[in-house]
Amino acid sequence: MALLAMAPVGVTHPTHRWRIYRNQRFGTLAEVPDDLFGTARPADNGDGATWTARGGARLRIFGSWNVLEETPASYDAFLRNGRSGRYASVTYKVTRRDLLILSGTHQGMVFYERYAFGDPSGAIHALVLDYPATARSTFDPIVARLSASLRWTPGRAGERIRRLDQAPRRIPSGPVRQRIRPGSRPGCIVKVGIRHLRLCS
Repeated sequence: MALLAMAPVGVTHPTHRWRIYRNQRFGTLAEVPDDLFGTARPADNGDGATWTARGGARLRIFGSWNVLEETPASYDAFLRNGRSGRYASVTYKVTRRDLLILSGTHQGMVFYERYAFGDPSGAIHALVLDYPATARSTFDPIVARLSASLRWTPGRAGERIRRLDQAPRRIPSGPVRQRIRPGSRPGCIVKVGIRHLRLCS
């Protein structure tokens, strides 16, 4: 739990300028210290945005469809069974009914990831922060507020799903096999109840 540890007595940290970011597609919302990070770079598919900072730090905030109805525990297993080795040295983990947090180090970088489940639209909302271990004095103090700020409001995609779900038309159902890794592009097929809806042509 080193990332969330209290600062030593006598050590002060600068007050940052926090700005609220909201993704229009999924409604993913979080606060970003914009004096540390540059201008947001929106994803091509509109699922979120990426910020970078001096020294190689990177912040990603995004949403993705939970098409396989993952739970925090199953998503944790999926991520940690990947081939990248990123999660081989997880030092902090929280798994709850609607929350997954993973943190650790990989190749000289500290990572902190928070995934929020429970959105009625079927989306997972995510915050992924990477920064050099040598810059912990700068980024460790912002982790608690950054993480706690992740939440959601209704997005355009969620509103469209609700309209489609209420529409009196027949939509074929069938199996969908797709997993969403952090920062990857979600597909166009979304499961609503027992049906699968195609949101893009």
